[in-house]
Amino acid sequence: MQPRRSVLNPTLEAYGPAATAKQNRDALLTAIIPDPKAVIAIGGLIVLLRILRVQKQKQKNAAVIAMPRPPEEEEEERQAA
Repeated sequence: MQPRRSVLNPTLEAYGPAATAKQNRDALLTAIIPDPKAVIAIGGLIVLLRILRVQKQKQKNAAVIAMPRPPEEEEEERQAA
């Protein structure tokens, strides 16, 4: 066993190299681990945008096309008027 090192000033130990290394590790872990709320929000946004794209595509495909009327219907309409 190694002898325990005595600390001359416990207040200054918070500013030593060991404390700085621990603070750096903690900061990196905080940056690496994503926020669950943000991940859920981004996922929901992706789903909503895909739904919107599908709806727009359906509206585009379901455009109203005016078909020409058969000549018989036109004659009947003229005679009725």
